[in-house]
Formats: sequence, C-alpha cells, structure tokens
Amino acid sequence: MKKALTKAVKATSPRTEYIAWDKKQAGLGIRVRPTGKKTYVVFRRLEGKLRKRTLGDVNTLSINDARLKASLFINGPRLKQEAKPTLTTVMCFEEFVVDQYWPFIKTKWKPRTIASSDSYVKSQLLPSFGKMRLDEINKQSVLRWFNSYSQLSPGGANRALEILAASFVKANEWGLMHGNPALNIRKNRKKKMIRFLSREEIKRVGKVLVKLEQQAGEPIQAANVIRLLLLTGCRHTEITTLK
Repeated sequence: MKKALTKAVKATSPRTEYIAWDKKQAGLGIRVRPTGKKTYVVFRRLEGKLRKRTLGDVNTLSINDARLKASLFINGPRLKQEAKPTLTTVMCFEEFVVDQYWPFIKTKWKPRTIASSDSYVKSQLLPSFGKMRLDEINKQSVLRWFNSYSQLSPGGANRALEILAASFVKANEWGLMHGNPALNIRKNRKKKMIRFLSREEIKRVGKVLVKLEQQAGEPIQAANVIRLLLLTGCRHTEITTLK
C-alpha cells in the first residue's frame, strides 16, 4: 500500500501495516506498523533478486541521513560475488516472520489457526531460528531442532515443522531465500486410534440423547451437536462454530 511519506510520519495507529515511499529517493520508504512504530527501509534489486535493509527508526534517524544511507545501499557495488546474499542484505528469520510472513498469514488463516500456530512460532521457531539469517538455515539445523523437540512432543514437532516449511515456501516466492530445508523430513508417526461405537453403544447414546431432548434449554442443543457428530464425523469445533 503506497502513501505519501509525510502522511506516514503523522500516522499513529493504522489498521494494517504499510510502506510510504519517498518521492526524492527511489527505493526508500517508511514502514508503518499497526503499533505505531515507524522505521526507514530501503529496497534494491540485484541480480534479479530484491534485497531489503532496515535503516533505523524515524525518531532517531533524519530523513536526509536516511536518503544518504539508502543511496549508498542502492548504488553500492554490483560485482558478481555480491550475487550471493551477504550478512547485511539477508534478513534473519525473526525479522522475516515478524515483519513480513506473519502479517501476511493473518489475512489468510482463520483466527483459531493463527492462535494455535502463533504458540509454536513463539515457543519453538523463534527461539531456535530467530537470530539465524535465512541463508544460514540448512537441513542439518532443522533436523537437530526437530529431533530434539520430538523427544518432548512428537505431535507438536510435526505441527511446528509444517509451519516452518510453509514459511520457507513464502520466503522462496518472495525471493528471500533459495530452497526449503524443512521439506522431505520424515515426521513422527501418529498413534492409530481406530475406534468405532458398536451398535449397542450407539443405542445407549441414543437413549441418553432422548432424555436430554426432554429437557429445556441448552441440553437440547447439546443433543443436536452430538447427533451431528455421530452422523458426519466432523470435529466438535466444526459443529459448534457452524453457521
């Protein structure tokens, strides 16, 4: 979303994050977050890839200094050896997730999915990979983390691995990294829980539901939910939140 740079400086609490671009220095902008925080960012395309650098907070860095830094970054050397991202041009995993991936995901996923996934990101992924640059994360580092977490929670490790792999997919799409080190890792086996009610058990459940339906208020709704679960095999949340 593009807005005038002066408006970005005055904005205090936008509903969504956006970047206001400078009209004097191409590639320079102010990233305004919903929290009100504003930072100078600059983008540069090199060898067909988009590079980004955060220059500093608007409260501590003047616009003229920001334009100077942006110019130095954009007009820097374009030698072949720079085609490989350097420490200053590749963002760390935490910056990628917090500033780009998670704001994007929040517009795509359901609130319940976001809440459950956010716990894995904060408790596992950021502590393990947060300070690493995207180009430093390899299959060995992912395997070490996954095997260690699997000792504590096999199911949790599987879910966290899925979230990590999905984030790398977007990082590749956005030109921030090459390859996905979280792919082709064998997940932990899930316990088979095949258990169906017998005919006799279904009859017993039916009798209880009939008794519930004879009562007024919430018991009737509860009986309807259980009947739908028996007939459809849906998860209970899919029934209770159905509209």
